Amino acid sequence: MEFVTFFLKQHNRMFALLGQHMAIVALSLSIAACIALPLGYFLSRTRWISVAVIGAFSTIYAIPSIALLVLLVPVTGLGMRTAVVVISIYAQFILLRNVVISFQTVDPAVLEASRGMGLSALEILLRIELPLTAPSLISGFRVATLSSISVATIAATINSGGIGILMLEGVRNLHMVKLVWGILLASALSLTANQLLTRAETRFSDRARGLDRRKQKNVSQEIYDASL
Repeated sequence: MEFVTFFLKQHNRMFALLGQHMAIVALSLSIAACIALPLGYFLSRTRWISVAVIGAFSTIYAIPSIALLVLLVPVTGLGMRTAVVVISIYAQFILLRNVVISFQTVDPAVLEASRGMGLSALEILLRIELPLTAPSLISGFRVATLSSISVATIAATINSGGIGILMLEGVRNLHMVKLVWGILLASALSLTANQLLTRAETRFSDRARGLDRRKQKNVSQEIYDASL
């Protein structure tokens, strides 16, 4: 009964904190994706550079999130800005590595056949590579999203807002109801994001398999024609 009473009294604030949490995660992932997609595509063509760049990001990723948050406070201050910077850095490693691997695993025969059909580099990217890599890219984005939700919760320690505020207040005041509601909201957000992105990954995976079969047929047909 106490849980229901607390929700009825605090639901407006709870939903406001949930909205802040979603805004932090969405902004951080948007920044990370805008950097990771073009950079990852370029690095997938230059393997020796990709190893060095991904290695550098993996070193940063190894730093505990709370340590990186505290480390940046003197530079970016307390609040949402620092949280967005840190989450973008963590998501960058996950997304960048995923983008590089996704583009490197595209069948070279499919790309060669596409060039043979007269497609430009941009057309190959938009019509061949992106559809084929979409399931893997979404899978990486799903992992980055779940990680970002977790780090955004921890970022409440630097007054960034979000669901973590409920948990932090619950721990400080020994208010178990508030703590449990914070845990429930964070879990619900993670589970919902995971479910939606998993469905998207499955749908794009089905499309990619169909596209890959069609491209393989084109490659086989070109080989047959060349043998005549």
